[in-house]
Amino acid sequence: MTSAGTTGFLTAYTDDAGNPSQAWRTFADNSMLPIYTGSMGHDSHSDMVVTSNGGSSVQIRDMKAGSGWFTSFEIASEFKPGSQLVGVVGDILYVSVPSGTENYRELWKLQKVNGVSQKSKLSSRTRNVDYKVVASDGSRAIVLGTEMVRAATGGYEPAWWTATTSALSNSVLDWEGSSGTREWYPTSTGALTATHRAVVIKAQSEGTPRSPWTPAPCASR
Repeated sequence: MTSAGTTGFLTAYTDDAGNPSQAWRTFADNSMLPIYTGSMGHDSHSDMVVTSNGGSSVQIRDMKAGSGWFTSFEIASEFKPGSQLVGVVGDILYVSVPSGTENYRELWKLQKVNGVSQKSKLSSRTRNVDYKVVASDGSRAIVLGTEMVRAATGGYEPAWWTATTSALSNSVLDWEGSSGTREWYPTSTGALTATHRAVVIKAQSEGTPRSPWTPAPCASR
């Protein structure tokens, strides 16, 4: 299961020809609707089916009964080259965008409002390098981030932070609303309900200490 909402869930499977496929299965009658947009499904924590080609093209479809709402984005057209989708909550995309300074990145939110793309910058720290949305209850999200800080021995080393934010908010989330956390990984997951919050940082076998990091030279402008 890739993603689940209140009326059904998105699942990946292999069809009779051996090709990877996706389908939306409803809770009410267990019917299955093939999804032909995109080769990869994303967890939207809702009845929105979010698919992509694994790169820049993203499609969103509301699967609630009676809804025909659909939209799409080209992340490469909305942001700088090298931007990456790092999470989804409903029809809201969270995108990691190169800042233009060395290897640092910004976190942006992208959604359609009245058919028009609306973008909001959610990060303020200038040395962030990574982000991931690991959980959502449909209206709030848990975000993990990595910031490079000065190491006592010289160079830079990673420091990790986490924040819980409203999906509807455009407030900066890596400042007063954030707190330090343990090292996290691309496989880190979480869960969020009205009364509980949990983050699984890493499996027991994952990870080795990371070496201090030195910024890459600035690209010529």
